[in-house]
Amino acid sequence: MAYWKSEGVEKDEVKAFEWMNKAHLAGSPHAKTFLAECLVDGRLNVTKNPDLAHQLLFNEAMPTLEKAGSDAFLARACYAAGYVRELGFSDIAGAVSLYERATGLGFSGANIHFRLFVIYKDVLKPSNASRALHFLRLSGDQNDPHALYNLAKFHLDGTIQKGNEQAALDFLVRHSKIQYAEDCAKRPGLERGLANYLLGTLQHQIR
Repeated sequence: MAYWKSEGVEKDEVKAFEWMNKAHLAGSPHAKTFLAECLVDGRLNVTKNPDLAHQLLFNEAMPTLEKAGSDAFLARACYAAGYVRELGFSDIAGAVSLYERATGLGFSGANIHFRLFVIYKDVLKPSNASRALHFLRLSGDQNDPHALYNLAKFHLDGTIQKGNEQAALDFLVRHSKIQYAEDCAKRPGLERGLANYLLGTLQHQIR
C-alpha cells in the first residue's frame, strides 16, 4: 500500500499492483480486499472483472477474516463487498446490506456514509428519508465536501429546514475550504466568497 498511498516512497501504481498481487498470492485477505476493489473500478489500470472480485472477497478474504474474528478488517472487507455488489452487479439491496454491516462493525469512512445517503435518497426512496439524512449528517461530520454541499441545500429547500441561510452558508464555507483547499490556502478568506456565490446559486435554483 506504500506505493499506492505514496507513504515514504514515490507513488508507483505498477509497483503497487505487483506487491499487492504478491501479497494476494501469499494469502493476505487485506490484499485480496484491495484487489477486489481494483477489479471492479479499474484502479491501478487493472482490467475490470467483477466475477473475480466477487470470488476474492466472498470465497477467500471474508471467510478468513470471519474465522480470525477481526471486526475492523472484516468491516473493511464488507465495505469492499458492497462496492463490488453495487458497481459490479448493480445489486443495490445486496450492497446496502453489506454497507450497513460494515458500519455496524465500526467502519466509518465518509465515503460509505455518503454512498448510503445517495442510495437511500435516490434509489430506495421515499420511505428511507430519515435513514438517508442520518448518513448524510455522518458524512458531513467527517467533512465530505459533497455531503456538506447537500446539507447546505437541504437547509434551504425544506428537506431539513426552509430558508436557513446562515446554516447553509456555514456548510458551504466548510465545503469550499475542502473542495478548493489549494486555492483557499493561497488566498485567505476565499472560502467565504465562494460560499456566498454558491449560496446565491442554490437560492436561485430553489426559487
